[in-house]
Amino acid sequence: MHSPVFVESFGLSFSHKACFENFSAQILFGDRIGIIGRNGSGKSSLLRMIVENNPDVSMAIVSQIIDDFDSLSGGERFNKALSGALSKNPSMLLLDEPTNHLDQHNRKSLLRLMQSYCGTLIVVTHDREVLRGCIDILWHIDDRKITIFRGNYDDYLDEVRRKRQSLLHEMDLLDREKKSMHKKLMKEQERVAKSEASGRKKVETGRWMKSVGDLKGMKAEKSQGKKLTAIDRKKRELSEQLAQIRLPEIVLPKFHLMHQDIGEKTILSMVDGAVGYGAGYSSEKKQKSSETL
Repeated sequence: MHSPVFVESFGLSFSHKACFENFSAQILFGDRIGIIGRNGSGKSSLLRMIVENNPDVSMAIVSQIIDDFDSLSGGERFNKALSGALSKNPSMLLLDEPTNHLDQHNRKSLLRLMQSYCGTLIVVTHDREVLRGCIDILWHIDDRKITIFRGNYDDYLDEVRRKRQSLLHEMDLLDREKKSMHKKLMKEQERVAKSEASGRKKVETGRWMKSVGDLKGMKAEKSQGKKLTAIDRKKRELSEQLAQIRLPEIVLPKFHLMHQDIGEKTILSMVDGAVGYGAGYSSEKKQKSSETL
């Protein structure tokens, strides 16, 4: 076991961008934390900062890029590095994109290991199966801040969607209110125009001062103008909030196969594939093919 680990005012920035600022959190023994965010947001750096700032805690980290054991495949290198990390019997295990190089068999084995690991687990990952099955606290790095969510990945997605829908609904109500205000303003301007026309006749007969009609129109337009300005300001605030609420990035899997990984196995089969380019893609340009790799 380990005592509570405190992350205090962590920040990461480079000359061209700031990744996150003033992040503080508490890590308790047994926590299962998933760090998510866009590529380049500082996830791997945050993992290393936790290790570097807590030298007294028994930790083991398996990095995303494993340069040792060049003669081995990516999956074999990861397994060897993971075995070395676990041999230290750490109370905190930190993994950086652990499923990236694994085949289906090794992937299932790793998922079972993470689910049964009794210490503290911190994982940087885009893998939704890992997030759904092995994690109960999320740290989402986005827009220079880190949001902490306690719950599973699907609950977090639902929460983000609810926030977006709530903001969109509020913006829709503001749009309707603005349209209603415009109609009222137009009606008021029509009323003022009629009043002024009537007032001119009364002024000619000396029964009404022209300034009275002008004053009423000016007050109405000023009141409506203030309300419209307030609506526009509120919409800008909501738009800024909406821009900051983004779903975690979905990364399409990429892989590189070394010669010894392939052998005589069929890796990919493609039947009746088609390739096209935008609006200029016509039926004459289609090329169908069947390939087996």
